[in-house]
Amino acid sequence: MFSAAKGDLDAVFRLHLCGMDMGLHDYDGRTALHLAACEGHYEIVEYLLMQCGVHHLFKDRYCHN
Repeated sequence: MFSAAKGDLDAVFRLHLCGMDMGLHDYDGRTALHLAACEGHYEIVEYLLMQCGVHHLFKDRYCHN
């Protein structure tokens, strides 16, 4: 999640290749997808969605919908 938040696509790619579950979430329910989107790292968002198949409807604990 740190790599996604910082915009490090190479690190995200390597973690995925090593078998990391790219859909993991933190104690607030935030995922790498949440963090990449919030920081404007759209190439990472696209990679997580298209290549990793992460669930895009996951809600964090601050979502009120």
